[in-house]
Amino acid sequence: MWGPSTGEDECCYKIQTVSQSWEGAQGTSAIACLRLGHNTLSAHLHRLRLSHDPFCPWCRTTPETMEHFLFQCPRFHS
Repeated sequence: MWGPSTGEDECCYKIQTVSQSWEGAQGTSAIACLRLGHNTLSAHLHRLRLSHDPFCPWCRTTPETMEHFLFQCPRFHS
């Protein structure tokens, strides 16, 4: 009985599988960050005391939250 092949086909399969799992992990990580609110928007940075104010740099009157950034900010919805 022969053991598993260590041929070129198996090597290519392993490389392809690793790259696919890495891409999946990056997507999963990005979704988790969005759901948890961990981002570089001003409101989050202000909570961490890394920004002097929580306001959107374009609006200057509304906190830059994920909802504001994606749906309300006039910079992206003009």
